[in-house]
Amino acid sequence: MKKLLIVLLALTVLGVFAFADDAMAAAPAPAPIGTFTAWNNGIAVLYQSINGGTGQTTWEPAWDSVTGIDQEWEFGYHGKNYGFYADLEFGMDNFGNSGDLIAAMTSKTPPTTWQGATISRFATYYDVAPSLVRVEIGKPRAGRAPGGFAEGGSMGQFYLNSQFGADIQLLPVSGFSATVFTLIPEATADTNYSKSLTFVADYNMPNVFDVNAMYSTINDEFTGGVTVTAVKPASIVVAWDLNTLNGTVANVWASVGGTFVPNLYTALDLEYMSNASSTLASSVNSFGSEAKVEYTLTPMYAVGVRFGYADGKANGSNLWGTNLGDILNEGGVLVYPYVKANFDNGSFVSLGVAYESGAGAGVSAIQIPLAYVWSF
Repeated sequence: MKKLLIVLLALTVLGVFAFADDAMAAAPAPAPIGTFTAWNNGIAVLYQSINGGTGQTTWEPAWDSVTGIDQEWEFGYHGKNYGFYADLEFGMDNFGNSGDLIAAMTSKTPPTTWQGATISRFATYYDVAPSLVRVEIGKPRAGRAPGGFAEGGSMGQFYLNSQFGADIQLLPVSGFSATVFTLIPEATADTNYSKSLTFVADYNMPNVFDVNAMYSTINDEFTGGVTVTAVKPASIVVAWDLNTLNGTVANVWASVGGTFVPNLYTALDLEYMSNASSTLASSVNSFGSEAKVEYTLTPMYAVGVRFGYADGKANGSNLWGTNLGDILNEGGVLVYPYVKANFDNGSFVSLGVAYESGAGAGVSAIQIPLAYVWSF
């Protein structure tokens, strides 16, 4: 009898665990309450010689605050009809930079030489009328005029460019959004909404085109672009940026790219810049061009070459290297063969040799950049 009871008890226990396993398998997985993503762009320049000078090593991209590896870590929460996100951004290994950190804590204001980590953008959003109206408060940065396809860069300003304020986004029909942002300075300031507003509009028709535009009274800027995807297999971009805050600075660029031959991607970027800034002694008219041909050997490996010509004028076109930042912008003739390994989420590592003959204010340059992006 005891043996029978023991057997029945064992079967009951096994049945309970089996039922629990089935219930857990059938129940929906809990929705994620938090997110974390990261983007990291670095260029280890293994060799660099400027105008025939001594070979040196260095780190890029040059546009980071400390001129080197750029690291951006985003964390957030995205719940039902509301959420939060923030980006922690720093260059090289300056995550804490104790000297600057202590100075900031003591003075209550960041020092002008700040090199440590900064929360470069953050915002809380609420879908007050789901799929119709969203309100965002904080320091958002979002949207940008489309960039080039030959690693030339996205040259237009961000539409919401890490400035304290609030915005309301209207979503009246599928594919269309209209946003009004108002700048609210950190310190008490006179109310002047005529110099505090940014207006953004975007309309997307899948597999046909996307058009977006921004006008900001904050810095007297009008920027935007049209991306056409209806002409398969090509993608075509026409974009502009006009700033009249101090004089008139205008950029216009056009790009086309696509896989017209199996495994062979080709792209071309063209840029024209007219710089009549009041800070210059005389106006500058400048242009740049860059093309790319990349052949996919396997799903992972590719070889390619970038080439182009730019006039290299000071305060002029800055087409080369403005996006990835892996090469200089000395103008003249550009020839840049490379090999590349691709990974998930746009991550890659590439090694090449870049030559720029120099033109205008530029000088000749030879580089061996080991460039990489990791992203998830």
